[in-house]
Amino acid sequence: MPAAATRRTSSAAQNVCTRLGVGSYLEYLPDPQILFPGSRCRSAIRVAVGGDGIALISDSFLQHDPAGKDGAFSDYCSEIVVETVDGEVLAIDRFKVGGGAFQGKQPGVSGAFGAQGTLVVAGRSLPVAGIADELRTISLDYAEAAIGASQLPKSAGMLVRVLAADGAALKRSMHLAWGAMRLALKGSSPAERRK
Repeated sequence: MPAAATRRTSSAAQNVCTRLGVGSYLEYLPDPQILFPGSRCRSAIRVAVGGDGIALISDSFLQHDPAGKDGAFSDYCSEIVVETVDGEVLAIDRFKVGGGAFQGKQPGVSGAFGAQGTLVVAGRSLPVAGIADELRTISLDYAEAAIGASQLPKSAGMLVRVLAADGAALKRSMHLAWGAMRLALKGSSPAERRK
């Protein structure tokens, strides 16, 4: 059978939907997706926030070739939607990246980095200035990771993007960002998570 006929064309998908009521607080912080050569993955997270509810969620990925030949994943799609419990969309963060472009370390795509993470804190009554102040205290070696943050539209919260050299740097950087956000929201940093 020709090689083209045996090529895999299926993909993996994960969908997470949460709905938060008054007084609720949720942290959904899964480990990064590990993208193997040729893999396709779609991650969709939808969070509906009601009243003073707060959701802290993440989506992240890195590439890995077990054969050590730098094989690239096919593509990764990520979508995070923040909405009210009545269904009004407040903010959408959506991107699609091809493995070749990501692996190519192109400016504006991944630069010198091999892993990426997103943290979103969603809620209508957040201490955005306090969160931004805590995020500014994070000190990173640029060779290891870079971090950026922006406020979501319609006062829906804040988004933090992390680019990291590898999976270990991504884990450290995401933990620092999570800790800064938690400190601003709850007054204490999270403990180190055991694996």
